[in-house]
Formats: sequence, C-alpha cells, structure tokens
Amino acid sequence: MWEIVGADRGTDHVAGRTKAEALTWVRMPNMRITGQRAARGGWLRSTALLVATVALLSTIAGAHPNHQSINDLAIVPFPLQVQAMRGLVTLTPSSRIVATDPTLLPVAELVRQELARLTPLELAVSQERARPGDIVLRLDERFTTPESYSIVAADRVTVVAGNVRAVTVATATFLQALGVQDGVTAMLKMRISDEPTYPFRGACLRVERADEATFTQLREVIELCRWYRLNVLQVELGEAVLNGVCTTEEAQATWRELEAFAALRAVELVPAVSVATVDDAGGPDAVIEALAAVFSEAKHIGVTGSEDQVDAAAVARLVAACRAKGRTVLLDEGVGIEPGAVESTDVVIVAQTTADRWLDAGYRVVNASVPPLRLMGEAEAVAHVIHTDWEPWGWMTQQLTDARPRLVAVRERTGIIGAQVELVGPASDPTAHLGVAAVAERLWNPMLRRDFADMCVRFEHTGYGMKLIWGHQKDVDR
Repeated sequence: MWEIVGADRGTDHVAGRTKAEALTWVRMPNMRITGQRAARGGWLRSTALLVATVALLSTIAGAHPNHQSINDLAIVPFPLQVQAMRGLVTLTPSSRIVATDPTLLPVAELVRQELARLTPLELAVSQERARPGDIVLRLDERFTTPESYSIVAADRVTVVAGNVRAVTVATATFLQALGVQDGVTAMLKMRISDEPTYPFRGACLRVERADEATFTQLREVIELCRWYRLNVLQVELGEAVLNGVCTTEEAQATWRELEAFAALRAVELVPAVSVATVDDAGGPDAVIEALAAVFSEAKHIGVTGSEDQVDAAAVARLVAACRAKGRTVLLDEGVGIEPGAVESTDVVIVAQTTADRWLDAGYRVVNASVPPLRLMGEAEAVAHVIHTDWEPWGWMTQQLTDARPRLVAVRERTGIIGAQVELVGPASDPTAHLGVAAVAERLWNPMLRRDFADMCVRFEHTGYGMKLIWGHQKDVDR
C-alpha cells in the first residue's frame, strides 16, 4: 500500500520553509522493480511499481540553487517544472471529467476511455460546474506557446493549456501521474508547468500492406506516440498502398478514420511517398491531390527515395505539388539532391548525416540519424546510448554496435526543429518501446539531466501503463 510520510528534516528550503514543513511524498520500499513484479501488482503499486512521486526543482520561488531536492516522478518525458504540495487528491466513482469548453469534449471522452483501462473508474463526462474531486479540462489564452500547459492537482485536478491539442498532450502527463492501490485511484498534489524544447518529435515507419493487422499496429504506434508525447508519425506508403489511397474509396475512408484517431491523440499522421512510385500512381499532381484530400489534417507530406533512383527534377515537381496544396515537405536527405535544388521555403530536410550544409543554405532540419530501433540489438543497450550520448543537435555517424557511436555536433542549432526515429516491427517490441521513451525524453527537454537508470525506473511505470492502454496487460489488481 502507499505509505504517506512527512519529509525528513533537511537544509532544503522552499519559500522559507524547511523540507519537512513543505513536502509530503510517497516513500517507495523498492526503487528498481522487475517486470514480473509489475505484472502481479496494480497500476503504480508502491511495492511493485515505481518510485517516489514528486520533484522539487530549483525554479521554485525561494529555493536556493544549492539546496534542491529532486525526487522521482514516474513520468516520461520528465516535465520541466514540478512543485510539490501536501497530500493526495483522490478520484472516486462520483468524480467527473469536466470539459469547460465544447471543443474539449472529445478530449474528455478520450481521457474517460483511457482511465477505464488504467484504473477501476468509469467516470462521466460533464460540462457542469466543476467540484472537488473532478478532473477539469480548461483553455486559457494566456498560454501562448503551442504545447505549453499546466496541471494543478489540489482539491481537484485541473489541466490547462492554450489550445485543444496542448490540453490533449497534457492529459498524457496526468494519466502517467496517477496511481491505483487497493482499488483507490489518486495522485500526489502537485503543480506541473511544462512545454517541449523541440516542436517536431517524430516517429516513422513504412507500410507495404493495408490489412487489418497493419492498421491495428498503426493504432498502437499512435497510442505509443501519445503516451510519450511524440507529435508526428510519418507513414511511408508502399506502392500498393499508395495506389489504393489514390484510387479506392474504401482505402481512403480507412485512412481518414486512422487520421482522425491520431488527431484526437494530438499526433499528426503524415503520409510519405517515394519519388520512384509516384509516376505509376498517376504522377505528382494527382498523387499529392489525393494525399491532401485523404490526410486533410496533415500539415506535412513526406518525400523519400534513394539517390540512385531520383533526379532533382522529379523531386522539384513533387515539392511544387505539395506547395500548391499548402503542405510543408519533409524531404528525406536520401533522395540525393544538393542544397539549393529546391527552395528552402516550406521544405524541412530529414537528415541522416550532418545538418551543417542544409542549415547553411537556410533549410530547417529534422535529425534522423538515430538508426532504426528494431535493428540495433538489445533494447536496454539501445535506449542507453540514445538517452546518455545522443543530443538532438548531434548526428550519429555509424550504426550502433557494442562500441558507442561517434557523434558529430553541428555548428548551428537554431534551424534544427526536432528529430525522427524509424520504427521496424510492432510498437510493443521492447526495443521500439524503450527506445521511443528515450528519444521522447531527449527531445522534450535535452538540458534536464536525468540518468538512464532513473529513466528505466520511471519506464517500469509508464511501460506497464502503455500495455494497459493497448490491452496487452490485464491489471489483476482491478
């Protein structure tokens, strides 16, 4: 069971108070828990899953920079600022998910469904006045950056952001912060203020078939992206799949449904095409027109290829067709063109090597130097290298082996908008799952140094929760 204890007295001060006066936290008997123990326990059982759940950061008013107490909050990626408060807020069957704006009703319904998978609770969605014990979703125009948000867990849990998408992102943090013990669902009282460092946090994969198994996998990848706050999933459409999207109403309807599934979870589903397959599917204009119609929410369209198959003129025609539809092009460096072959306006280079030559030419860049996750060996070793050695502005210059890869930092960082990692195989593959968590944490706040062992402890909690969301794990405590 949870053991709520007052903090031991120490020299840490918060707004003039001693640590004992300022904090209450969950003391965990075991800090490192195996998967078997996690499976036998409940969602965040104190002896089976995870970790003391509050962080007191140096940004708290009145905290001396040399006297900070940072405990473990079982969230990945770790938030920028977490301020502890005293006690717990408990959710009960009478709690509601209150949408204070009609545009937040779909988010409230999503949270209701996910809570039912993570906890014993089947809550109602409401637009009535909030009361203690509720989960409140609210918009506030004072949040001006696209994904900034706050969560205040006091007598109720209030999630606030400047737009619907950011509220959706914030609810993933809220869900990870919950705990269940002996049928009681609660979270520690706290205040979280958070936003990402990089606006582009992506994953990509290639789809060769459009059967039900493929779409099941894609939905799981989208849920994985939501859980770890990745906001872009690029799907390269194989030749047969692309032809279906361009010509078949049934295929178009299925992809529209998947896009809606992703958009609800604040994930942009980006179609990508290989230059070599476009002519057989009707040519650049017809293909891009079809993709823009089917993927109507996507701001980007990906263009891929290999340099031995692609000429600059073919790439330029595709880029022009994307611009005509108001889409930004995610242009794979592998197509083999040189800087200047297409204008940098509305073009983002997905770069596997170094970014210098593209940045010098005025392009924005996405770092795609992390090798495909499934191809890199043991899951923990892979994630360790990503979390410990890789920076979003550093390019990996070789495939990962037993030796650490050599990293090359670019001269300029301002044009790098984020990174993208390739997934191979099921989202639930251990390499992909742990690797995605590591990439997400590095992109969210690369300057917040928390070591890999710390992330693995938190991953025991978030990974178990992801399995509950997927339905791969039945929580025997419920």
